[in-house]
Amino acid sequence: MGGGGGKKYSRVHKPYTSPLREEPQVKTGSLFNEDDDCAKINFIDILQNVNSQEISSIHIGEILRVILSNSNRGTTVTVVNNEGNICGYLISPEAIKLIECLQKKVQYCAKVLRILDRTITVQIFKRN
Repeated sequence: MGGGGGKKYSRVHKPYTSPLREEPQVKTGSLFNEDDDCAKINFIDILQNVNSQEISSIHIGEILRVILSNSNRGTTVTVVNNEGNICGYLISPEAIKLIECLQKKVQYCAKVLRILDRTITVQIFKRN
């Protein structure tokens, strides 16, 4: 009787080792790890402290400018119309990232998406 003539396999157990990973490089004094992160900023936010005198002149689809303003409270991200009149401010965590990029002279726009009473929703993106 032939015993099947099959090959005999043996399992060799090797301990699992994770692949080598480099330690992440973190720049000090910066919110970003790469210079092109300013180009990737794109988010939706609500304007704060909306200027009631400007609401009637703002329209859905309008493109507003995003600038830095300095006051006794510090540096703020301000949204202005084409005449330079203040429409409102951005204070969300995403907007805080804009400060460093605006200081690097990167320009941003705010597209008006929705107006409901005194609430203005805008999309923030890098200006081309």
